[in-house]
Amino acid sequence: GLTGCMELQPGQVNWGSNNYQPYPGAIRMWWWHCFAGGSKYVSSYRYRQPRYGMEQYHSGMVGLDGVTPSPGGKEFMQFSKELNQVRQLVDFSAKPPKEYLAKKVGFMWNLDNIWNTDLLKQNQSWDGYEHLKKYYQIFKQYGAPVDIIDETKDFSQYPFLVAPAYQLLDSNLIARWQKYVNDGGNLILTVRSGQKDRNGYFWEKPLSQPLYKLIGSEVSFFDVLSESHKGKIDFNNKQYDWQMWGDVLNPYKGTEVLATYADQFYKGKPCVVFHKMGKGSVTYIGIDAKGDELEAEIIKTVFSKVNVPLEKLPEGLAMEWRDGFWLAMNYASNEVEVPSGINAKFIVGQKKLKTCDVAIWTDKK
Repeated sequence: GLTGCMELQPGQVNWGSNNYQPYPGAIRMWWWHCFAGGSKYVSSYRYRQPRYGMEQYHSGMVGLDGVTPSPGGKEFMQFSKELNQVRQLVDFSAKPPKEYLAKKVGFMWNLDNIWNTDLLKQNQSWDGYEHLKKYYQIFKQYGAPVDIIDETKDFSQYPFLVAPAYQLLDSNLIARWQKYVNDGGNLILTVRSGQKDRNGYFWEKPLSQPLYKLIGSEVSFFDVLSESHKGKIDFNNKQYDWQMWGDVLNPYKGTEVLATYADQFYKGKPCVVFHKMGKGSVTYIGIDAKGDELEAEIIKTVFSKVNVPLEKLPEGLAMEWRDGFWLAMNYASNEVEVPSGINAKFIVGQKKLKTCDVAIWTDKK
């Protein structure tokens, strides 16, 4: 099938809670971001702003006269011209750089898990979509290629496999994860994982017991804190806040403890563990912190343990590789510099990007 974006807004919309004018360059940047992410097509909604009806205030690519291009329409025209320029140089046989592929992530998605955790939040602050979004954004901060996958995919093509809050499991998936890790893959699981079977029943066993061998630890119990109360986590000689969810772990011998609780009656107990198994590894992140600083540092540590270095991109910079090109989009409110190599040949834009600007380059000598 084809993956694409169906309705990319050309300007202000009529239904949003916030209807700001898009920042100059944003429409063009969004089109390029869709391309960079692998979309096969992008369509806009809408072509012409209507003069009557319920969506009168929804911008179009052309204005009320049906002729004059809107600011978004002009940016689409610019994107189209640049895309034709890029098409002249595209190399569909090009292979991504090895260091880029080394940090490729398979990001497991199963809507049943989100439904089940959101139906039984346990903490009213919990939001299943936001939990997944947090981890997705962390990997993109590091410029990692991420594929959103379901359980039908071949896990072996991904050096890293991430399954956030994967609450519903069966023995088949656990066995596949074990094989993936034994064969050299690196699995990362997060809070609430493996607590129930596919029917949403708790196992007739200790909490998350089917995962114990895989993660190299027992899950003793969990705690959730109110929004007004912050707990503390010790990690790498620094303390971090948490509030949403905390699994209290009891690791087996040989499992490495990465982070522990710094207060509460379970002070000193582990909440993040790293377990080597076969040729690969399993990390269990049993904490949902405030913000994403802690989880981002944990991810960086895990990657370094398997000799895959990570460096954060400048804040607000999105960067992808596709068909022989690097593409970067600046969402920051300040100018940023793209981490292009010394052999970079820019096709669109340049090394320094202003807000909502785009750069496209190759690293060929």
